[in-house]
Amino acid sequence: MKRKIEVAVIIVIALAILLVPCRIQYKDGGSVEYKAITYSVTKYRRRETRGWKIEILGITLRDDLEEVRKYHEWTANYEP
Repeated sequence: MKRKIEVAVIIVIALAILLVPCRIQYKDGGSVEYKAITYSVTKYRRRETRGWKIEILGITLRDDLEEVRKYHEWTANYEP
């Protein structure tokens, strides 16, 4: 019985270390990043752009600023 409690406590501590984020506030207009060991969520709030960037285990699931960069590159090269 005591062994099961020890294992449960170790699992809870490990999950807390892996999943509890640290908040990082940027001075670019209000962007905030929540970063843990296993994931990162960034909420961009800049002058012209707003969006999200979500990474889990180093794999980018969503990056709104990348779409904005591609749009600006596309419109800069556009000649009517």
